[in-house]
Amino acid sequence: MVDQISTLTNTGYELGEPQLKLVPSPYDKDHPEGPLLRRKGCVLWNDLPSDTDDLTAAVSHHFAAFAPFTAALRAI
Repeated sequence: MVDQISTLTNTGYELGEPQLKLVPSPYDKDHPEGPLLRRKGCVLWNDLPSDTDDLTAAVSHHFAAFAPFTAALRAI
C-alpha cells in the first residue's frame, strides 16, 4: 500500500497530512506501516488544469493511475 501511495505522490498527486501525531497502540511506534496507521483516512488528489480540453480522457487517465492503489485497498 505504501508503495502505491509513493508512486502516486511521486507523479504529482497530493496526499493530506496524517491526523494522528503518534502511531496508535497496540502498534509499535516504529511499525513499518506507521505512516498509514497515523491516518484516519487516506485522501489523494491531483488538480486538473482549467484548460483541460478532453475532460473524459483526463479523468480516465487519473482513474487508471489509481488502479493499483484501489486494488491494494480491495485486498485488505
